[in-house]
Amino acid sequence: MWLLSSKKSTQQPEEKLDKAQEVKVKIQQKEDKIRRTYNSLLQQKREEFSRLENLTVVQVTWNISCTEPQPAEDFSDLLHAEVFPDIIVVGLQEVDFSTKALTSKSVSGTEKHRAWQTLVTDQIAEHHTSPFSLIASECLVGLMLMIYVREVYSSAVANVVTSRSCSGSIMNVVGYNGG
Repeated sequence: MWLLSSKKSTQQPEEKLDKAQEVKVKIQQKEDKIRRTYNSLLQQKREEFSRLENLTVVQVTWNISCTEPQPAEDFSDLLHAEVFPDIIVVGLQEVDFSTKALTSKSVSGTEKHRAWQTLVTDQIAEHHTSPFSLIASECLVGLMLMIYVREVYSSAVANVVTSRSCSGSIMNVVGYNGG
């Protein structure tokens, strides 16, 4: 026959709580030390994996009033900047309010969205000596956003993530520039 004995704790509940807090503090201190060491090493190696550069961004917004894109249309004056841009951000308003656009779940938008994207891309290529890459495009019914970066920087751009939030006047379902 085996006899099991159990020792009763002589510690009071408050003492147990204090010990638990003490352990938590020690763990936190170790984590902080590891974090500081890691950050210090990261700063020492910073020049090996990154470079800092000032980039010029041109941002253009244009209310196109649901018009069809015209291939002969020239809007180079909107894309012109005094300083050659490294990044071009183009926002279009009132692109497409068709039923198809209102019910579309597609991130790439409708045929009209794609036609405007092609026109903007062609205009940028035509009016800038350095090639640009489209790195992000987002459509939300009447709104469209396109972000281009000079190709010399495109290799430094990775894992681009976009999101959209409907906040329009129709039950927060439709993105609208007045919403």
